Amino acid sequence: MAGGGARGCGSASAMRDLLDGPRGTLEQLGVQFTKAGLGDVMQSWLGDGPALAVDPDELGGVLGAERVGDLATVAGLNEDRFLTALARQLPGVVRRMTAA
Repeated sequence: MAGGGARGCGSASAMRDLLDGPRGTLEQLGVQFTKAGLGDVMQSWLGDGPALAVDPDELGGVLGAERVGDLATVAGLNEDRFLTALARQLPGVVRRMTAA
């Protein structure tokens, strides 16, 4: 995740924890998006077409309050700022992770 100084490092750590670490994997995140009725949003991040946006509040619902709190702490941000940043950056990160 982009950012400056220590916050940038914390945000990158939070992203790694969410997608390939102790707090989940990319596959698990896909399952959670599907269960929340947002599978089409995450699916749009996997191809070459336009990536659909995810609302920070919807993303919070996908992740759950406890997980959001944990990841926000790792990132060094309050929960609202973390979800806003994650909603903005997650589509590009997922796309890069799944590029052929």
